[in-house]
Amino acid sequence: MSLVITFLTQDYLLFCGDTKVIRDDGTIGLCEKVHLFSDDILWGFTGKVLINVEPFRRFLGNDGNIDFDKTKNITFNELDQYIQSYYDILNEEYLKTGIIPDFNCVIGGFISKNFIIKNYSLTERQQVISFDVSENDVLKHTVMGKPCHQEELLKLLPDHFPNIEELNRVFQKIIDVGIYNDNTINNKMSAVYLKRSDIYNL
Repeated sequence: MSLVITFLTQDYLLFCGDTKVIRDDGTIGLCEKVHLFSDDILWGFTGKVLINVEPFRRFLGNDGNIDFDKTKNITFNELDQYIQSYYDILNEEYLKTGIIPDFNCVIGGFISKNFIIKNYSLTERQQVISFDVSENDVLKHTVMGKPCHQEELLKLLPDHFPNIEELNRVFQKIIDVGIYNDNTINNKMSAVYLKRSDIYNL
């Protein structure tokens, strides 16, 4: 399953993920599941790595990382439409075969002066959801992982409006505890973020 948690406010967008991958042969490796796609778009995933990376392959360089020369002119809406087309193809195949593809992708970006997140899920549940924040001091989140991580997150979220550094510490605590209940994750995290102030300075 893995774990990616996204945080959304008017001021910033933060994606946090663990880095464990279990290959088809059962061997274990490391894989970053949250990425800066461009100056104003984030990308994250859980599930089968090859299926989730496939629609992004055209944007990768020879080293396997995002090639920013290829993504710098891609808008959030263009990427959204592209992933939606891939999702539709996977869903059609799923309806034919009954085999769940384990595709769970999330992108976040900046549209009409607000951050937005869109999640495309073809796992045990099949859904495409999106949300944004238009109010000050409001924090929204998504948890792509087992329910126990959502429960731990709700315990650890501070009473005040948190900053990025505080949420990074919250996520680290979640995976430090979570490794004892979820063998699909490790406690080595990666994180990427966008700040409203940085977007306006582009």
